[in-house]
Amino acid sequence: MGGGEASFLSMSIENLYIASYYTGLPEEGRSQYYVALLLNEDENADIYEEPLIEVTPLLIAHVKDKYFDRFLAKQFEDIQKLTEMTEEQRYAMIHRDNRRILILRKLGLGAIQKDELRKWLSDQLGEEVLDLDALLSPFFKTQMIEELPVETMDGSTAKCIFLIKDVFSMRCPVEKFYTMGKDGKAPLEMKQVFEIYKDKVDEFFKDYKLSDEDSKQIAEIAADPNHYNLITILRNNYVEMNQLPDIYEKNLDEIMPFINELKRYNIIDEIKDKRGNRWIFLKTDIVFPTFFPEYIIDSIRRRWMEKDITQNLALRHLELLKSVYRGEEEEFLEEIGVPIEKPKEAIPAEALLTTPTKKEPSAAPTKTLSDEELFKLVERVNFLRKEAKIDLDNKDREAAYEKLQEAIKITKDLIAAGAPGQEKRLTKLEGVANSLKKLIDKEKAKIAKKKPVKPPTVAPTIPAAAATPSSTVKTTADDQKVLREQRDNEISAADKALTAGNFNEAVEHLEKAADLSERMGEKDKAKDIRKMATDIKNKLKKIQG
Repeated sequence: MGGGEASFLSMSIENLYIASYYTGLPEEGRSQYYVALLLNEDENADIYEEPLIEVTPLLIAHVKDKYFDRFLAKQFEDIQKLTEMTEEQRYAMIHRDNRRILILRKLGLGAIQKDELRKWLSDQLGEEVLDLDALLSPFFKTQMIEELPVETMDGSTAKCIFLIKDVFSMRCPVEKFYTMGKDGKAPLEMKQVFEIYKDKVDEFFKDYKLSDEDSKQIAEIAADPNHYNLITILRNNYVEMNQLPDIYEKNLDEIMPFINELKRYNIIDEIKDKRGNRWIFLKTDIVFPTFFPEYIIDSIRRRWMEKDITQNLALRHLELLKSVYRGEEEEFLEEIGVPIEKPKEAIPAEALLTTPTKKEPSAAPTKTLSDEELFKLVERVNFLRKEAKIDLDNKDREAAYEKLQEAIKITKDLIAAGAPGQEKRLTKLEGVANSLKKLIDKEKAKIAKKKPVKPPTVAPTIPAAAATPSSTVKTTADDQKVLREQRDNEISAADKALTAGNFNEAVEHLEKAADLSERMGEKDKAKDIRKMATDIKNKLKKIQG
């Protein structure tokens, strides 16, 4: 039992091999539990530490249930499946647990001593928290937090917890299958099924909004290894109902409760074809976008000025954040192989702490973004950066440059909307893009030198009367005005759809705008708009893995 705190322990007693988790020595009147796994001699007990940490609270919550034996059997299966937990599952473990959600919100206000965090959480829950290390486990394993010793005001040293990465959960469509339904490219025998699928997805995302309740619900689903396994399969495949027993390794009667639950929460949908076959599709995928917590800098400064935290704690957190931010950018530059001049002198953490970053006078924000909208746009910039790296890996520097230009545009939109901390990101992106542009220009110059110079040729002059008529249908000035207004409306609608995260709707509006441009004879404009639509489609494919 050690000091009475919750802990994992592996041991062997003669021929008995055990991996166990102890819930801690509680206050008087409260229960304590051991959960133990009996292992074979050749099993590695350490791989069961994380699964036991996650499963034990569930077992305790249901220990007095009438059908606890059945629940215990399911959790025993889950423990074995959770020995190779993915990062996505760890994010799900955070968002499904009310205690961890409280921790995430508290850490979003700035660093805190570990003992103070334990006491604060105990006060919030109305009971002593003995398993803080277990609660923090997925935060550490996903590198969302750091634990470091910091000198306190009385000269002693205390362990402190620092948030350096944030995450949220959301639903998104499976672009691969949605496009097949929209463009009619599904196999002939499945065409009607995919059309129904598209309509169902449209209907759901038309009214979909991020909420705390939905965030917790989808996290619960993703944290269940049985559900998560099916979701990962359905991201790239649609399956017939009779294939499910092979996936779950259970008979269909045992599987149906899982399937019905996923249907109820709009994760999957069942569609019948003309022959009566029942096909299972992923209606809404579950994703966990991560982002750099720039918002926390103002909170650190405010708390220091209000004497809520020491200067040592504030400076240490700012240094950590600066290191993470710089490391993120330098890692990106290193990955894509683009040289960039670094500033001779970095801004010291003290400057961030004592004086707010001065901003140049600018016009009032054009629009206000909610936290969810802000997170989406910041994550879009991150995805574009990743796509740029993929393009560079494929030796397509011009495509990478275009991705960076789009990222720059979004960042400027964030600045215009009053989003904090985006000026530095813009400077970094513009520096990368400029360096990449120089490489592209240099490469083009080399190619031009290698090309043989051909003698100039004089094109025959074609009399005006004999000129070939343009294939573009001419329109009157009034027609042009109407078409231009329609195109501008479509582009405006696409922008609103992007801001709201409705990417498929944005693509539809852009394609309509491109068609209108062609009718006006503005082929170059139409080409640019179609490219924007294509970039969004490609981005969605990357999001879906």
